[in-house]
Amino acid sequence: KMTTLDIHDSGLFGTIPSEIGKLTALKTLTLSDNALTGPLPGQLWELTQLQKISMTQNGALGLGDHVLSVETGTEKRLDVPSLHK
Repeated sequence: KMTTLDIHDSGLFGTIPSEIGKLTALKTLTLSDNALTGPLPGQLWELTQLQKISMTQNGALGLGDHVLSVETGTEKRLDVPSLHK
């Protein structure tokens, strides 16, 4: 099962698909340096193994420029310090 998905600087654009929720063993998700926009899919927060999400240097994801810690069973670090270029 996939535990790490690192697709930074891959030319991705648009929204993050809800199918991300099918990666149930995912612990680390890196989507930095792309052109992702829109809201984060709710399925992302249902990934109980997920510990770190990095989305720096993307388009407007509707989160603001800061780091959030979200508690859902285990602490998750959402690293979004510079969403707006």
